[in-house]
Amino acid sequence: MPTGSYINSSFLSHFPELVLSRHGDLEQLCQLAGLELEVVTSDNILIPFDRFIALLEVTEHALNLPLVAVELAQRQDMSVLGPLATLLSGCKTFAEVMTKLIDYITMLISGIEIHLRDLGTVVEMRFEVLMPALHFRPQFQNYLLASAALVMHHAVSRQYAFRGVYFSRVEHSDALQGRFTEFFSCPVVFGAESLKITLDKAIMDYPAAAIRENLVRQMNRLIRSPEQLIKQVEQVISLSLAGGHLDLAAVSKALGYSPRSLHRHLQSQGTSFAALRDGIRLSQANQYLTNSHYSLHDIAALLGYSNQSAFTRSYKRWTGKAPIEVRQKN
Repeated sequence: MPTGSYINSSFLSHFPELVLSRHGDLEQLCQLAGLELEVVTSDNILIPFDRFIALLEVTEHALNLPLVAVELAQRQDMSVLGPLATLLSGCKTFAEVMTKLIDYITMLISGIEIHLRDLGTVVEMRFEVLMPALHFRPQFQNYLLASAALVMHHAVSRQYAFRGVYFSRVEHSDALQGRFTEFFSCPVVFGAESLKITLDKAIMDYPAAAIRENLVRQMNRLIRSPEQLIKQVEQVISLSLAGGHLDLAAVSKALGYSPRSLHRHLQSQGTSFAALRDGIRLSQANQYLTNSHYSLHDIAALLGYSNQSAFTRSYKRWTGKAPIEVRQKN
């Protein structure tokens, strides 16, 4: 797989509680997967994708939990989907939402391409995996399809059913096959020619305005204190950077606030939108710069800059050094 493929630690936000609920040793599992405990329990840190899957695999064996990836996906809340509301600006239907979402995911995670195809009464969402080292590993496929299913269900409140879910890997256990069918609420096929989900074509005409309202409503239920609000703002920023055009108005809209109100709440906590955004950009830039997979141009785009020069100016302002200097030392 591409050595520079990362996933945000936000996708592990409920992993510690899952392990503890099974009386597992979180620190030991992290060590077995080659990850620091701090990385797994922190927000907005980039985790190598292969180690993310390795963590699920060692947990499966240590806790006898073959559906660990599915259980983790089930525990995910709207906090990992905050950017969706921001990305929907200008969209009129779910079909347009899906296009933007697919562009965002494939930019963030190299090695995965997602294709939509109209098959008449159904729409096929096919996942092309360009990572031979991960493609057929069960926990990878489990997490990929379970997460994709939950993103769509969060967006449209399970109003539309899936027609089918297809795994290219093989599953020999009848009991586990039954649990997958129960989770997806549709026929599940193993040993298929490709990874894909098929759904009713009617979902593509679902109005984007209704999706936006639903996402903002769910996000608001998660915010209960100023500290949680800051965490949510940081998460929306972290997951939205690559989409570009990230400003206070966009984040406010994603969280259901007016820009003035959100600014006031952040100011009362001694911070600002710009300070939070710069902190996350610096943290992620330092991680990207340690891996040669990403060019400076790529890093600038992933951090939401319109060009490499703008990124270089910001990085020099933060650190006193140019990104190329840091890259050459690694």
